[in-house]
Amino acid sequence: MRLQTHNRELIVYSLYHITTIFDVVQYGAKGDGIVDDSPAFIAAWKAACQSTTNATSILNIPVGRTYLLKPIAFSGPCKPSKIFVQVYI
Repeated sequence: MRLQTHNRELIVYSLYHITTIFDVVQYGAKGDGIVDDSPAFIAAWKAACQSTTNATSILNIPVGRTYLLKPIAFSGPCKPSKIFVQVYI
């Protein structure tokens, strides 16, 4: 396994698969409960959706913050074969 960072993405290379992690904080989410974090979530989703074909993308939402969001929808078509939204409670 090999880890590499590129811009705001963490790319995990294993022998058979590529997984890229897109953290909403790296795309501008404040998580302070005051600032609208919707644009950061949308930007992170778009990046995850347009990532490497036939790989896996993870939209990471870090724990310990309060995110203020307007109603948003995550949709494709997307290049990766799998996209996961990772939320820790």
